[in-house]
Amino acid sequence: MSEKQRVLITGGTGYIGGRLSKHLVDCGWTVRVGSRKTRAQVLDLFGPVVEYASYDASNSRISLESLLRDCDSVIHLAGMNAASCEEKSKEAIEVNVKATERLLEASHTHSIRRFIYVSTIHVFGSPLIGNLAEDKKPNPSHPYGKTKAAAELITATADSHSMSTIIVRLSNGFGPPLSILSSCWELVVNDLCRQAITKRRLILYSSGKQLRDFVPLSAVTRGIEQLLIITPRATGNIFHLGNGLPISVKEMAKLIARRCESLFGYKPPLNCGNTPKASPNFEFATKGILETGHEPQINIEDEIDETLRFCKKYL
Repeated sequence: MSEKQRVLITGGTGYIGGRLSKHLVDCGWTVRVGSRKTRAQVLDLFGPVVEYASYDASNSRISLESLLRDCDSVIHLAGMNAASCEEKSKEAIEVNVKATERLLEASHTHSIRRFIYVSTIHVFGSPLIGNLAEDKKPNPSHPYGKTKAAAELITATADSHSMSTIIVRLSNGFGPPLSILSSCWELVVNDLCRQAITKRRLILYSSGKQLRDFVPLSAVTRGIEQLLIITPRATGNIFHLGNGLPISVKEMAKLIARRCESLFGYKPPLNCGNTPKASPNFEFATKGILETGHEPQINIEDEIDETLRFCKKYL
């Protein structure tokens, strides 16, 4: 699928979806944004450069015909986040699992050629330990990870000659959102950038020794675009998008403080808690995406800078 065609992005106005929609439009794709927002809200966010389609994953009775009509590919991002899944576990099954199944069935009916399901590192449970390869069996412990793992299985089963399915697992993405209203400020890097600008200090209620695989959203959007154009493999169409080099939350906080000093002339002090004392090591393997010839171009500092500038401008 080397030719840039029409792609539907469900959850296309969300944190990741918004950035991905803009990236693909900028790269010449025709993007249809599926969203619970109104047409006016979507056009206010993107302008007339995207197509609009109403989509609510929690509504099992809606018709998917207008959503999928004339599309070549689907990137499925719509769903409930970790906090919502914990609060409403039954609803999470409906939205994250059953809605994915309905969309897959409709995509096959409407001759969609590629279906990309966006999953998460959290299918491996908590704490993350050892080599997390693409072929490692998921072992989720949280309702969010459990629903994502279930939707992965449904997606993999739907793969066929006429519609290739791809599962992409993301690690800890960070970076500026497309809109200030985006629900992204609970993410640790984004929160620390916000603290650096609005409070001029950084507070971690933990020790900061927890290891995370932080990946810039700019690298995520480029990686997902690569998965739109590759030739599907006969087996193993699961890909990881991450940094591959986990670092501690504390070290990331220190880097944010240094970047703030470089950009704005002051270095916010960092205060940390006492627990946990240690964190198990892990590696989020990204062999699959590298084998496609993709060059990730991961630049942590650039994404931190853009996030700090966003906070300075809008918060």
